[in-house]
Amino acid sequence: MTSEDVSSAPVVQDGDVAVDAAPAMTTAVDATDPNTSPLARDRTPILERQVLDELLAARKTPEGLTQGQMARSPTLTALLGDSDPVAALDHLLRSLMEYAATTDDPLAVTAAAYSLGLARELDSRADTHLARLEAFGQQFGFEQRQARRYSDKGVKELTRLVTTTWMRQAQPELHLIVIGLSPEAIALTIDTQVRAETPMRTPRLGLSRDDGPMQQVELEFDANPEASPSPSYVCRRLTRPARFDLGTHSTRFLLRWAPLWPKFTVAVIEQARLDADVLVETFGNTVGVVVSGKD
Repeated sequence: MTSEDVSSAPVVQDGDVAVDAAPAMTTAVDATDPNTSPLARDRTPILERQVLDELLAARKTPEGLTQGQMARSPTLTALLGDSDPVAALDHLLRSLMEYAATTDDPLAVTAAAYSLGLARELDSRADTHLARLEAFGQQFGFEQRQARRYSDKGVKELTRLVTTTWMRQAQPELHLIVIGLSPEAIALTIDTQVRAETPMRTPRLGLSRDDGPMQQVELEFDANPEASPSPSYVCRRLTRPARFDLGTHSTRFLLRWAPLWPKFTVAVIEQARLDADVLVETFGNTVGVVVSGKD
């Protein structure tokens, strides 16, 4: 691919259109504003709401979170067991035991485990949510209202753990290639792979030149069916490589793919000498690329 193969589109700034610039871009946005920034944290992440709803639904049932109830909890099953409810429940039980053994203050999550029927200390008579809360209270010396408060807090903490560190390794994957086109220009290509039932949004890109305000770049993706490892996966790719002219001192890209924390792979290819250093750093569901002039 040569620089002629890489298309460019205008940047919209204050109502004017610049020719031969980066892909379509909105006016400058406040990177701290969750309503406008592509990098701001969601106020109410959809994935966390889905997991919390499924945990609360399981907590209300007489039996709690059994294999059958796990099978009726598609988000939990997808995140914890790669869509296998038996594997998901086993992974959750192992994670709870490890958490209780290695965390300084596991009481709230332990209360959630009791209320979900997952505590090993529960006997067969604890066949309602109330009975499970009473069992927790007796075990740890709390009256029913206190036990309920710990359980509510623990279910929220459990939601956070399930949607972050306890997910199985079938993570969404994003492959980013930074292509040096000339000493003053680069292009980006992006490919993604995710299980069909995982609610990932379209990747969002922010761009800042020479410490200027962060701007949102509009990206268009096409399906990439030949890259799918199986029909249960969805693969997409950037419709065309996105070309950018570099700033005088530095150009910063922040690529965010939410709500899960994906696996990022980043490669740098120089088709022509790139008179700049490229620094890559990943944090959570965001990967940052800084292209700065060499000293």
